[in-house]
Amino acid sequence: MPKRRTETFSTKAALLEKLIPMCADEYEKLFGHPWSQHPLRWYEALLERSHIETDAWRVMNALGKAASAALDFFESHGLSTRSAATTASTTRTSCISC
Repeated sequence: MPKRRTETFSTKAALLEKLIPMCADEYEKLFGHPWSQHPLRWYEALLERSHIETDAWRVMNALGKAASAALDFFESHGLSTRSAATTASTTRTSCISC
């Protein structure tokens, strides 16, 4: 009887024990660095910075909407937006120099 060319495994664990090291070797040959079960670990700091920037953008967007609503309020009540804009400009300039 000829020998089978394919290997069979009685359990999934036995298959993985043989298959994972083979796949890891192929991965390293193909990509030039070892395989990791946590591929995003190298990008963790970059991802965290991205989350912080996204949160900062949301805050700035909310502030812009609030400022627009405040100006609309002043205009709708007949108050001068020119003096409000001058005050905002002065405040902005003083904050930049902090």
